[in-house]
Amino acid sequence: MIDDPISVLIISPYFPPRKRVGSLRAFKFSKYLSNFNIRPIIVCLDSPDEQLSDDEKNSLKDCIIVNLAHPFDLTTKRSGSQLAWSEHGEQESKSLIDNSSSSFADLLDNWFPIDTWLPLLFSHRKQIANVIQQNDCKLIWSTGDPWSSHCLARFLARKHRLPWIADFRDPWTLCSVRYNNRPALIRFLDRRAEKKIIKKADRVVFTATSTQSNYSDYYKEHNYKFSTIYNSFDVQQSEIDYQITRNIDVFKILFFGRFRDLSPATPILRILSIIKQQQPELLPQINLIYFGDLRPADEQFASDHGLTESLIKHEPVPHDQSRELLDQADLLLLSTDPSRNEIIPAKLWDYLPSKTQILNIAPNPEIRTILEETNRGVTFGHDDHELAARFVVDKILESKISSNRHPKNSKIEQYNSVSTTQQLASLIRTTLSKNDK
Repeated sequence: MIDDPISVLIISPYFPPRKRVGSLRAFKFSKYLSNFNIRPIIVCLDSPDEQLSDDEKNSLKDCIIVNLAHPFDLTTKRSGSQLAWSEHGEQESKSLIDNSSSSFADLLDNWFPIDTWLPLLFSHRKQIANVIQQNDCKLIWSTGDPWSSHCLARFLARKHRLPWIADFRDPWTLCSVRYNNRPALIRFLDRRAEKKIIKKADRVVFTATSTQSNYSDYYKEHNYKFSTIYNSFDVQQSEIDYQITRNIDVFKILFFGRFRDLSPATPILRILSIIKQQQPELLPQINLIYFGDLRPADEQFASDHGLTESLIKHEPVPHDQSRELLDQADLLLLSTDPSRNEIIPAKLWDYLPSKTQILNIAPNPEIRTILEETNRGVTFGHDDHELAARFVVDKILESKISSNRHPKNSKIEQYNSVSTTQQLASLIRTTLSKNDK
């Protein structure tokens, strides 16, 4: 006899059809939790100008989705997402926010404790409480950012006496790159909120063991709660195999996203500038492909070093159509700010099922380990510009006589979305069993 599925409340403000990278972790878990007799009850922000694709609807057929209405939303226009907008929302997405509105939103973000979604999420607490009761939810799982999702989950878990798993997609107050710019008072309030979350959650999950290690050092008395479940690539995407037609006179380096402060273009531009100095005849063959606009500092660097002609701005693509673009590239670039040594960029999981080799210049040593284990790419240190440039030159010359494709390695399957969902399902059951004692 098969037991009834366990209902789990998933608080994920960003969720498809919202086109943000941050929506994909909860989405991939929700797609496959039913395989493990767990029914996701998903609470997310409404996206009235976007629609789920037919494939997304089919993937979520066993889920209940509760959309929270909101009066306005600037995050979709201001995110660093590489995901394309749905056809329904395309026109709206192309209308730019004027500079004054964007500046005001940035200022508000910086001076608002936790994040600006906090009042809206709490205004729906009664609606969500009814959802918990109607569906007999046994556990709450929340993911952040936005970090207010954890604050709401803490409130609901206490009110309904439910176990709670807090999922940290990125480090919060321990991330020096983006966090230290906030005013001192706001940092104090954020740290207090994070401490309460860590203290009250039954389990805390991170997406990199480096992040877990940092939090274990800082919150020593609670580190027994901590574990890591990596992000993942979608099984369905890994099964696609495209017939690739290549132009041997063009060498494509693809950065599947937008260059920004957390992921500047400067490191790869330095590598290209070395190639120009040492073998200038090869530079016209190189296309560095990316989405969105460059930062002014990166544009200036490219202009000063004569690299502008090698820069190709590409239109964003829907995530479920990304595989073809990845397979058409000659190298897939993985890069972050050099000080972000505790995170694994989400792009890694997009890249893994592709056959294109990965060039990694991100600092987290976990990435090197994963690439070596799966034979999917090479890693160079932040200061290894000369070595990285030599590697790119060798790949350009090699590409003229071979297809430069990497065969699929069975070791990558441990990083697919079914495997990581199985880890989450196991954690859910363990948490429930300990809570019952």
